Amino acid sequence: SDGVTEIKEYAFNELSALKTVALGNSVTRIENKAFYFCSKLASFTGGDSLQNFYASALRGTAFIRNEDNWEDDFLYLGHCLILDRNRWNL
Repeated sequence: SDGVTEIKEYAFNELSALKTVALGNSVTRIENKAFYFCSKLASFTGGDSLQNFYASALRGTAFIRNEDNWEDDFLYLGHCLILDRNRWNL
């Protein structure tokens, strides 16, 4: 069945109560600032079909601040590289 294919810009911007996001397999795109400063967002899973991810989508979240989510200087969501710490000022 068809599902959500993209998360639009500012869709959950500054939603302070949001703590967990589990993407469906249909999501292929997460736009700029989609989860921008959702400060309590600590768990972000899924993304096997993710193809496009804007680096600022998760800026200001607990997920980015948690060093356990990083592999060296890289942050992945599923098979998709979403951030390179050397390229972005975090």
